[in-house]
Amino acid sequence: MKALCSFGRKLKKRATMKSFEFNEFDAFAETVRDVDAVMTMQNPEHRVWKIKQTALEGLHVQLGQVGSGNIVEGQSWSDGILLYLPLSADVTYRVNGVTLGAEDFMVLDPSREFCIATKYAHDWCTVLLPQGDPSPDYGTHDVAWRATRELGGRFQYAVREILRASANSTYFADSVGAKVAAAQLQELASAILTKPKPSITVNSGRPRLSRKNVLQVCNEMIEARAGLPIRVADLIAATGVPERTLRQVFQDYFGMGPLRYLKLRQLNQVFAALRTADPKTTKVGDVLVANGIWEFGRFSSNYRRLFGENPSQTLRGSQAK
Repeated sequence: MKALCSFGRKLKKRATMKSFEFNEFDAFAETVRDVDAVMTMQNPEHRVWKIKQTALEGLHVQLGQVGSGNIVEGQSWSDGILLYLPLSADVTYRVNGVTLGAEDFMVLDPSREFCIATKYAHDWCTVLLPQGDPSPDYGTHDVAWRATRELGGRFQYAVREILRASANSTYFADSVGAKVAAAQLQELASAILTKPKPSITVNSGRPRLSRKNVLQVCNEMIEARAGLPIRVADLIAATGVPERTLRQVFQDYFGMGPLRYLKLRQLNQVFAALRTADPKTTKVGDVLVANGIWEFGRFSSNYRRLFGENPSQTLRGSQAK
């Protein structure tokens, strides 16, 4: 399933912590803030998605607990820098084709395009830092940014403690404690962004720009042919690169080959179509064939494995939404 995450930026002054728990991925995806992105689910393990959010002194703080793998493709907001820290040591996080290590952040400068992919259930935290006067100028950054293990630990601790304080105080956002916490978090962010170790290099023999262009051409074709079947051969023809190169680009960015990626997108497209269809006038088969699917039995098996229900159950459930 995919959800477009686009949210208002105005916060009430007395904002306190918001805590959400979902058993549906798209509801979780719609709650994630500070980016405009499309989120695609894969490999659900727990089928529980949680998020905690608060704001203080212009900073936005989030802690996400994702019961599945996912692919997030989008762009950061234009009015701040977003720091994203992976929290699950046993999960691989890929950001724009780079694998993040234990002391690595994803840093999104204003209006930065990004792709982050995880295969399994995982946790993460983020802080959005406002830009412009009187906020400090942090400069520009690679999207994958190496700090130190010590700074990463302090960042994670600060996020968790701020969320805890916000949950236990009705007026935390207006308190002296919030001002102190915000100042310390700003100092920590400054240490991460202005005194980093060397940025992370891409473990690939091909230039990063070339890989980015290959992916851009693929995305343009996929978007232009939304709902229509696309073969790997179509992507090879559009990009003009060998199949081996195309497979490596997809593996770097998404942790899977192009065939698996296309099938995952198709599954999510069908889910979204069934969720919005009228069960009184729509047949499951109509939705499947409209998306280029003719092997109903095999598709239904893969669909059930991903979403935990049959396509017909999704369609019937759409009536209650």
